[in-house]
Amino acid sequence: MEQKKILCVGLVCLDIINVVDKFPEEDTDTRCVSQRWQRGGNASNSCTVLSLLGAPCAFMGSLAAGPIADFIVGDFSRRGVDISGVAWQQRGETPCACCIVCQKSGSRTVVLYDT
Repeated sequence: MEQKKILCVGLVCLDIINVVDKFPEEDTDTRCVSQRWQRGGNASNSCTVLSLLGAPCAFMGSLAAGPIADFIVGDFSRRGVDISGVAWQQRGETPCACCIVCQKSGSRTVVLYDT
């Protein structure tokens, strides 16, 4: 008998996380301490938490084929999340968010490119 899974339905996006020493002032250049890609979105994040707690889970949402989707699919796979319910879009892009995180204050700003 197949094991039942918790189904998370909703958004998945790419979060580009930029960590800075201090939050940049408007119209200035700032170097970041680190930068990384991370899978994001409420439903996607719920799958991550559930998988870390050992619960079998599945994601249902949409993705547009390309390098961002390849990264997201690989990350779901590493977490053991079933993505058989993903709807593949024939055109468009996967949503992306640029996040600036200040390591001193913990504040963050998110700029979302919602496609």
